[in-house]
Amino acid sequence: MGAISYTNTVSDHTCPLLKLCKPDRTVISPLKGIYGLSLTIRLGAINEISFTIPTKIERQHILIDNPLIDLIKDRYYLKMTYNNQVEYFLFLDKNKQVGNDGNSISYTAYSCGIELADKNIRDYEETSKTLSEYVNFFLAETEWKLDYVDAAFNLKYRSFDVSSATVLQCLFDIAERFNALIVWDTKNRKVNLHQPNHIGMNRGVRLKEGILLDSLSVATKAEDMVTRLKAYGQDGLEFRTLSPTGSNYLEDFSYFMYPFECDTNYNVIKQSDYMSNQLCIALTKYKRKLQSFQGQFDSLVAQKKTKQDDIQQEEQELSNLETQLKTYLNERDVINYTYQDQAPGRADWLNVISRINAKQNEINNKNSQIATLNIQLMNIEQQMSDLGLQLKMEHNFSPEEITELNKYIIVKEHHNDSITDEKDLLEEAKEIFKTLNEPPIHVNVGLGGYLSNLHETMSMKQIAIGDIIRVQNDELRVRLTLKIIEMQFDFNNDSVNLTIANGKDVVDENGKLKKVIYDISNTSTTVNMDKYKWNQGKDAMDGVTQILNSEFDTAKNILIGGYANSTTMNERGLYSKDLQDDKTYLVINNALMAITPDGGNSIAVAISKRGVHAEVIAGRLLLGNKLHIEDELGIVTIYNGLQSVYDTNGKIKVHLGRYPHPESPSQYKYGLRVYDGAIDIRSSSNAYRGTQLDGSGFRAFNNNGVRTFNVDATTGQVEIIGDLTIKSSPSSYRGVVITSSGITGYNASGGITFELNANSGRMTSQENFLIQTSTSPNRGVKMDDYGIRGYNTSGTKTFEIDIYGNATFSGNITASNIYGTTINAGTINGTTITGSTINGNSINGGTITGTTITGNTISGGTINGTTINGGTITGSTINTHRDVWIGRDLTFQGNGSNAIRFSDMTTIVSDGAGSITIDLLNTLDIQSSRTTFWGNVDFSNAKVNGLDASSVRGIWLTYNSTFVYLRDQYGKNLAQLRRSDS
Repeated sequence: MGAISYTNTVSDHTCPLLKLCKPDRTVISPLKGIYGLSLTIRLGAINEISFTIPTKIERQHILIDNPLIDLIKDRYYLKMTYNNQVEYFLFLDKNKQVGNDGNSISYTAYSCGIELADKNIRDYEETSKTLSEYVNFFLAETEWKLDYVDAAFNLKYRSFDVSSATVLQCLFDIAERFNALIVWDTKNRKVNLHQPNHIGMNRGVRLKEGILLDSLSVATKAEDMVTRLKAYGQDGLEFRTLSPTGSNYLEDFSYFMYPFECDTNYNVIKQSDYMSNQLCIALTKYKRKLQSFQGQFDSLVAQKKTKQDDIQQEEQELSNLETQLKTYLNERDVINYTYQDQAPGRADWLNVISRINAKQNEINNKNSQIATLNIQLMNIEQQMSDLGLQLKMEHNFSPEEITELNKYIIVKEHHNDSITDEKDLLEEAKEIFKTLNEPPIHVNVGLGGYLSNLHETMSMKQIAIGDIIRVQNDELRVRLTLKIIEMQFDFNNDSVNLTIANGKDVVDENGKLKKVIYDISNTSTTVNMDKYKWNQGKDAMDGVTQILNSEFDTAKNILIGGYANSTTMNERGLYSKDLQDDKTYLVINNALMAITPDGGNSIAVAISKRGVHAEVIAGRLLLGNKLHIEDELGIVTIYNGLQSVYDTNGKIKVHLGRYPHPESPSQYKYGLRVYDGAIDIRSSSNAYRGTQLDGSGFRAFNNNGVRTFNVDATTGQVEIIGDLTIKSSPSSYRGVVITSSGITGYNASGGITFELNANSGRMTSQENFLIQTSTSPNRGVKMDDYGIRGYNTSGTKTFEIDIYGNATFSGNITASNIYGTTINAGTINGTTITGSTINGNSINGGTITGTTITGNTISGGTINGTTINGGTITGSTINTHRDVWIGRDLTFQGNGSNAIRFSDMTTIVSDGAGSITIDLLNTLDIQSSRTTFWGNVDFSNAKVNGLDASSVRGIWLTYNSTFVYLRDQYGKNLAQLRRSDS
């Protein structure tokens, strides 16, 4: 169990006996010649001892070096024997000082539980384990073992999450989580865990001035008191719906009203030390009004809760109907898809249509029922609102009273993320408020001459750490009931100082006393314990727990208080009577123990070699090789690590523990298996709270009874109301988040990498956007800050569009309209192609316009270009404002007349029958070394100048005013014709 007190046994030694030990605890030397010896004992924490030695000591009238200086080394051990108890300490601190009285060295050693600060726990997380399981895990790699654990702690389960901490800190943290008190057995290196109220006693010790009370300090901190407490649970949960005023806070001004008193007619009997009589009367009236409305409001709250449950039930049924309708619709769609036009004439189609119509009618009726219930709920809420209106502050206090009251409103907040029910939040807030609505008190008591007078003061010799004592000082108006949480022994000055917590802190099981205790411990940690996942978060106040507490407390009272002799031995056996009831007694005889409640007429409990027979068997631990529990509704067996539950027909319904593998019966696995049943994990007693798993699928409901997650086992359909987060780490904003607003991706640093907006359809990316066709680089399409690029299966870039508007394609371009400064591609197809430079193997378009157009084949209805280069150019209209270079032939393929027009005044026309007409407004100049005409040349309507023998070869014509001459190349007349105009 470990030592609790150092002062509850009379000792012959005023000071403890100290011996120096090596790490293996081998004694080296007793410690003598020390001074300044002090011992600090802390409830549930690490004890501490300190002393000082001089550097020089006298031996045979000669000063020599103190041999203890070389003997005491860091991390050596100190064995202390005091009041028949042994405790080991570890030397950790040393301080050397120089003074007028000589040089000295001070040492501080800590109870060797401090060894556990040398070991570390990292990245540990559990959601539901008992205190014993946690402590055994923490101590697994140390020399320490778990000894005693109060059985109540093994009925509770807590979560624990730590990123990095020492084993010692983990022990303190988990003890605080279970409201357990650590008792150290340093002699055997064992840890014991007790309930705080089981440590220490009220021995009737009273300290007052003149009786050992040397000093007393009582400090209050009014800044920490609270008159208005706001409370919040998980996800900002509030309890305002349970408050008649509609507020989410509790308030109590009784501290500032004290000692105000008035009669039923509000005549003032005593005045407040702080508030005016008018304000105190207004607060009193308001409190009575609240009390008068409370019953009506509670009734409305109950009606509202019932109505909400009815609505949730109907909505659940509506959801089931809608799910069934979806199944029928899917069945209809399969028939329509399979048989198409022939589906409406089929019997199965007609059947499913009939079921769809019937189910839709059920849904319509259910919606009507829900609408009616919602109207009823609104009426209830309106009545609650009307009550709240009557209770508003401005309707019950004057402006002057509200202004005065504001001086006394001191607001604090209480948060508990583990609470998911508003009623639980309200109850906890009430308990917390009790500890905060008065200023906290810190008390220190000094007992002068306590150690030297210990053997003379019988009432004081049994004082122990954890005991409850009374302190009284009439002059200071101090009358307190205190629990000792620290004792400081100053052996040189013959004094003891007590650190205590006031009565309110003693009964507070929510952490005030624990906080004082564990804050004393000088350890460090990095702990994340924000999670509160409770399984049996409080002792269930069911019948079994009440019986256990009642019977155990009775047994404890018998052991502590003692009773008159009620046990006798005679020829009929051993009799032990109940002093409160003569008809109830225990008999031991003939290897049988029996308890009768009615003077022997019947037996309530019998214990024999065949077992224990009783109407009620209560306890915290039940051990056995094979257990069989049976009643009229079923059987429970526990055998070979497997708990089995059978129904009334003997059919297995539940396996828990080590059960045969369903697919391989020769193998076993651990877990829970339910046969044709369900797993229902409720977050409260209300309908549709928590999670449900059965043959139909898996469902989850939030605190308002709304189904937020559903998996249909028949269809495989998954429905989620809320967000879906796929995390790459436990940190926030890591991975992918899907909400009703869209899809968002986060990198390892929490930055947004891409976002798809469900409302606008816009997609943004902070990094490259890749569509890979293989794992090799440069395959597929890449979008980044430079533009868009495409690569084929060989990694060759096939197109690129940069951020400056340039586009390059190695393949074909086909579009209705193609615009660009430079257009390069193998084949360009478009209704309208416009660009400064257009290059392509084949350019096809309705209208092609460009400064430079180059292509092997250019085809278009209209081709406009300053420079047009092509192997084949085909177009209804080709317009160019610069030179046209033709490699070989220029062919006109139009039917009938074709023309080359140089301007509106110059035209070369082909009639399509082999004749060409040159239509000139002015002069036709032919400049060449040789001009040859074939066929007929008609100059009948022309005037020809400058034809002579030197410039014309072959047969040529010349004329004067009378004749036209046909001459050869040498000027010889070959023919002469008279002009018709002569």
